[in-house]
Amino acid sequence: MSISIRLSFASLIAGLALAACAPSPSPNDAGESSLPMRLLDDTVVTAELRDLNDGSWAVDYFFAEPQKAMFFSRSLGDYRTSTWAPQEGSPGIERIGGFDAMVFDAPTSEASYVISPYTGDIMGDYSPWLAFSDGSLALYTGQFELLGAATGDEILALEGNLGAWEGEQGTLGVRVLTDQPMLLDGSMYTGEVETWTRGEGDYVMIGDTPLEEGESYIGVIDDALPAQIADSLDADLNGIFGGYEEAFGYTLPEKVTLYFAFGGFDHPGFSFSGSVIGSNLIVMNVSGEVLRDYPSAIREHILWFFAHEGAHVFQGVEGAMPGLGGDSWIHEGSANTMATQILMRTGVAGPSYQLSELNRALDECAAGLAEGPLTSLAGQVHYACGDLIFTMAATSLEHSDVYDIWRAFQAAVAENEGEGFDTALVVSVFEEMGVKPDTLEAIEAVLYEPLSDPRAELVAGLVTSGLTHHFNDAGQVTDFQTP
Repeated sequence: MSISIRLSFASLIAGLALAACAPSPSPNDAGESSLPMRLLDDTVVTAELRDLNDGSWAVDYFFAEPQKAMFFSRSLGDYRTSTWAPQEGSPGIERIGGFDAMVFDAPTSEASYVISPYTGDIMGDYSPWLAFSDGSLALYTGQFELLGAATGDEILALEGNLGAWEGEQGTLGVRVLTDQPMLLDGSMYTGEVETWTRGEGDYVMIGDTPLEEGESYIGVIDDALPAQIADSLDADLNGIFGGYEEAFGYTLPEKVTLYFAFGGFDHPGFSFSGSVIGSNLIVMNVSGEVLRDYPSAIREHILWFFAHEGAHVFQGVEGAMPGLGGDSWIHEGSANTMATQILMRTGVAGPSYQLSELNRALDECAAGLAEGPLTSLAGQVHYACGDLIFTMAATSLEHSDVYDIWRAFQAAVAENEGEGFDTALVVSVFEEMGVKPDTLEAIEAVLYEPLSDPRAELVAGLVTSGLTHHFNDAGQVTDFQTP
């Protein structure tokens, strides 16, 4: 669950106008590890990270069985080909069929690279490394996950579709070695930390940045974060989480953990990215020259971002999250809807902001649906289209809202003992709750059918739900009302 956005302030305003510890070994030559092969227990792949104390890191891979070819399960962004340097006896990172991959001349049980940490945003995935102004780093362990293949051609045949891989995913072990203090899952480590993952990962905080604690969070806040953001952060998050407690009907079992990095003022406009890791870690990164003045429009967008990620934290309290791929509209779209509503409830944003979000969702969803039905697509289109689907469904229900829908969905999942947490189940919940037949038909068309005029059909679906609206000459919604 990750979002990355970069925009100019001018375009933003235009849109709104419408509306366990061991001492660390001393690193030797970067190309050669003095360490014996150390595969973590119960892992098929172990990645051992060593701080080279010059801004770069060495990674030594150990495989439980000799491998002929491996590819990275998280390959968005194509950054490894330029930031991972192979060491003696290891192949370079290749881009094969949409995946970063390593192909060996002969079956091998080890591979080594030197990494220049990539701290940029990756659309649709977690940032591999999160940089803080004091030099501290947060390292995402999921970036090291590898899957096996017989040959490079087998990887190529996947055509970038992870779902087409027929292997069995094993557990990844990550060992981090550094003289710097480390924070993982609320515990501090010195010298060495080990962690296991399969399919997701975690952030290991590396450096001397002190922990801060507010009423609603505990975490690491970049000491260079502009005062306009930092000074009101605790109050802002209290408002958002308090609103969610009322809306969801329950409180969080513990404070949210927050890593909030600031990338500086060095580029025009404004960019921000964020994600939720596990049950309650929110990771955020903001940058851009517009933050010097922190206008209200930017504040709304930053708090919307926290609200989106906060929705995921609350969604995960009483049940597992849905799958990815064609079902990701469920949690991403509903979180978009919830985020906009919570800003309205708390008074952070007004009707013009809600209007701009509706138009943005219409534009982005219509553009995406030009490529096919939503369940056949992947990526950011699920945020916008899912937002519109939940807006249609909630508007159609006279005495229920998006939170009632989510609770009904979780109850249905519980009845199925966690099975069928997917699109078909959500549609059945819509029907059982009484979503209007015409609205349900419009929703199913978005999900399953190619649309000849996606924008017109999206608008028609909103109208069937009971939303009234007006357009300007550019085809943008200028005002709307719900029953």
